[in-house]
Amino acid sequence: MTNTIGIGYIKYSGKGVNKGIMDTKKQAIALIGIDFALRSCINKQSPDLQKFDYEIPIKIQEGSWEALIPDSTAQWVLATASALGFTYAKKAIEKMAENDFGDIGFKDVIKKSVDAIKWFAKIAIHVGDTTTKLFHNVKFLDNNSKIGIRNNASEYLYVPKYILDMYVMSNPNLLEKLAENISKDKDLKIGPCNNICVTAYY
Repeated sequence: MTNTIGIGYIKYSGKGVNKGIMDTKKQAIALIGIDFALRSCINKQSPDLQKFDYEIPIKIQEGSWEALIPDSTAQWVLATASALGFTYAKKAIEKMAENDFGDIGFKDVIKKSVDAIKWFAKIAIHVGDTTTKLFHNVKFLDNNSKIGIRNNASEYLYVPKYILDMYVMSNPNLLEKLAENISKDKDLKIGPCNNICVTAYY
């Protein structure tokens, strides 16, 4: 990863991605997948934004095919929404520096969206699909802030409650486009910058 400051990244790596070069159709699928996944998670947290066709910036990094979600994403989203007449966005831009608009800075919404995509992939890998939304025999940790979900092998994955709430309400096809590009020689990695990522293999 280069030194560009970012909130998170979605990256394809392996022999099928030679020095960051990937087929144009596959790149288009990846970008559409990133937009759909991020937009879905942002809209879940800020439902009023669904009315606006706001822009989400992405920077393609050198090396493996890596889409960096820049540190300025929150300002970019709110600026384009504000230009479209979204009053909330105008107020949020004014309050963003104080990080107290609606008890949460909008930058945190972007961070949680990236984290949610990572966790959605982990959950899908754990349970074996993206359609399972009902979990039985769950366990709880840390004052019920983490919920353990069991797979067919009776193994538990402990997921932050707010993430699981988003997952249960999310579109089961949220990761479909991103997963299309996974192959024997191309892995998908998702994660926040400077943190643990999740890797999806063929």
